[in-house]
Amino acid sequence: MTDKELLNLVNSGESQTVSLKSLKAKPSVLARPMVSFSNTNDGIIIIGVDDKTRKVCGAKTTKQKEEGLDNIHKAAKQCCQPNVDISKIEEVNIPDGTAFVVHITKNPDEIYVTEGTVLVRKGTMDIKPSNYDIQLLFSKRNKLKFEEEIVDGATIEDIDFKKIVKFRKEYFKNRRKRLSGEDMDILRQFGCIKRISKKDIPTVTGIVCFGKIPQQFFSLDYIHVFRYGAPEKDSSAKIGDNYIDKGTVSEMIKEAYEYIVGELNKELIPYKNPATGKREYIPKYPYLVIREAIANAATHREYHPFIRNGIDILWFSDRIEILNPGLLLDPITPENIYSIRNKQRNPNIARILTGYGYAEQIGEGMQLFKRECNNHPLKPKYPEYREWVDTTVTVLHPAEVGVAEKQIIIPEGLNERQLKALEHIKLNGKISNREYREMFTVSAATAKRELGDLIEKGICRTAGAGRSLHYLLK
Repeated sequence: MTDKELLNLVNSGESQTVSLKSLKAKPSVLARPMVSFSNTNDGIIIIGVDDKTRKVCGAKTTKQKEEGLDNIHKAAKQCCQPNVDISKIEEVNIPDGTAFVVHITKNPDEIYVTEGTVLVRKGTMDIKPSNYDIQLLFSKRNKLKFEEEIVDGATIEDIDFKKIVKFRKEYFKNRRKRLSGEDMDILRQFGCIKRISKKDIPTVTGIVCFGKIPQQFFSLDYIHVFRYGAPEKDSSAKIGDNYIDKGTVSEMIKEAYEYIVGELNKELIPYKNPATGKREYIPKYPYLVIREAIANAATHREYHPFIRNGIDILWFSDRIEILNPGLLLDPITPENIYSIRNKQRNPNIARILTGYGYAEQIGEGMQLFKRECNNHPLKPKYPEYREWVDTTVTVLHPAEVGVAEKQIIIPEGLNERQLKALEHIKLNGKISNREYREMFTVSAATAKRELGDLIEKGICRTAGAGRSLHYLLK
């Protein structure tokens, strides 16, 4: 960092990502922004700024430099639990001495405290969050692991062993592997029971995945589908309601999915297939995207009772929103969710749902979204994500019906190469004579003749000239 950049930051004042401290600040004072940045977001602490005048008054002697660095290290190593990483410290020299710039990186795997207190950054303040916000922080860091907890009052008699038999069959069908061992071995393998005082006690995973009556123990274990004939939540526009509060998590996913698909099958949209020229009727949403999104909500939801709601599906006229309790796990954000490897809040439940065929393996769900949206004839937008208070919202977008109505009608008499060329144009926007030749191993004359035929039939037009000549849909 240059002296000019430092002075600009100081003049701009403190913010969500910048904290200003005096060279005389005690280690306990320096520890506060170290902890809050580590818990909240990346930030920098500029040390050597006068508290009153906000002017840089850095270290002027070797002794002051040594004392300043010593305080920084004491703050990170003695006043922060666990120790904060301060491996990047810059010394910036200006006329009024040397200032220290400490770079703090948010750690998505730890919860940091100082003097026994969790702190987070809010604007210019390092504050103690509410108990609820602390629980949310623990949830985002995946520290609660509620799926592993034993269920109060539950016994092995509350497990439906007929569902284990079904699970074996589904696991083999979907994973092409056989589950060996006795039923109790399978329950242990998937984290469904724990041995306590010589007794096998069901865990949260065991009850929600194989329980006889899961809702007996978890009243918030439900999926509620609200359907509105409008783009907003309006009770007067409500046209459907399916409250699913019976069965295991896989059974509820199946019921919610079948309900939505059953309704969508009544509203197929017209589509002119460019390869055949025939009118077809296709769904507005890729069905596997709906299935995977519901399964994701059940897999990644926070089952800990501090969040007081189940899974809500709001089906509007222009989108489907799936709301599941719990925020995205750090470091996943709505912006990077398609580019970063996913993390599992409930890995045992995830493995069981994968066995049932209702969820992709870890890290593959986002790829399924992309693949299914790309394979849909009208290529709807990929699902989008939002975070709201204590909830993750998955937004599914339908295909644009207007696009379906405007599909070009393909006349009779086109050969297979021409039909494939049209698909290529549809996917890539254009095709050249050279691409046509390479795709089908034909001569330049043949390519020119067959592409010219597409122009004569009013399907394509040309753009560019010479070597830049290419063919577009008209």
